[in-house]
Amino acid sequence: MGSDGGLVGRWSDYAPVCLRKSCPAQLLDPMNGQTICTDAIFLGSECEFTCHDNHMRVGPLYSNCIELEDGSVVWDRPVPKCEPIKCPDQFPLAHGEMTCSKSNFATSRCQFRCTADNYQLYPPTTENHCLNTSNWDVPKPCCARPCPPFAVMDFVVVLDSSSSVGIENWMKVKKFTHQFLSTFTLSPEGSQYSVFRYNREVDTHSQILLQDHQTNMDDFMYAFDDIPYDGSGTHTGNAINHVVDYILAPGKGNRPNAQDIVLLITDGRSQDSVRRPAQRLRQTGATVFVLPILPPRGRLDMAQVREIAGREENIITDAIEGGFEALTAQFSKKVGDMICRNPCKHTLHDHLAL
Repeated sequence: MGSDGGLVGRWSDYAPVCLRKSCPAQLLDPMNGQTICTDAIFLGSECEFTCHDNHMRVGPLYSNCIELEDGSVVWDRPVPKCEPIKCPDQFPLAHGEMTCSKSNFATSRCQFRCTADNYQLYPPTTENHCLNTSNWDVPKPCCARPCPPFAVMDFVVVLDSSSSVGIENWMKVKKFTHQFLSTFTLSPEGSQYSVFRYNREVDTHSQILLQDHQTNMDDFMYAFDDIPYDGSGTHTGNAINHVVDYILAPGKGNRPNAQDIVLLITDGRSQDSVRRPAQRLRQTGATVFVLPILPPRGRLDMAQVREIAGREENIITDAIEGGFEALTAQFSKKVGDMICRNPCKHTLHDHLAL
């Protein structure tokens, strides 16, 4: 009773409590990561997902606690995954071995060494590391025999014997060609050579095919020395078509496991178009080098030279200003090194210098 003797009433229930709207349960931390939210699980909270070192997020960066039209409160994005960072697979090291501490996962260290005789690492990199950027710090090396002298290539030399060259300069070109060809190993498992000269026409009588001299360098050089000089005209497009249609044609000694290398030596401007023939030649997969030589008279057409080579780096520029006097023994060695280039570039595709 109350103090005045009357009855005291009771509320039928407790007074309500107003709770903040919230999303279901706190978002779980992703495995190998964590979640940081601006306002826990409450409506309007924004949660950011981060991954531990050497892991990368796969999925959303943020999730927000939002209210839907039906009044329900949910997270608008799921929890992402944190996956280990991986670098690209490194193929087995041909002619050598590769050992890695953590396969191709971040922080892995891979070591390389060549096991086959006469093979060496190129470049001389003995180790690389998988970085958090998903890249190796340096590319994997390859095991290659030194080039020169070793190279697995079918090498075609195309010699301009037009009247602008002259007999004295022709002999310089032949001596130069002799010097750089001698830096490689002629064998069925190594390099094979084809050489021919052209002017207005291709000299098919003195040409040397890839299949003609596969084992004896002396025999090849005797045949090479017999290639004469005469003629006029500079139909380089015709000569390039001869490479495609005859020299590299099936049945002429062209090997499927050898890289085709074509070196064109010219001192003049072609009197026929070279664009389409050069495209045809490159479409065969051959790598085309051009050695343009400043002529005693007349001029070089560098636009044509670029059309033939296809790439600026395939133009051997030393004789553009030096002319025939630039064809020295030192320069022949440089040409040999340029043709070899990086043997690792060819390891998987064309086996140059394996």
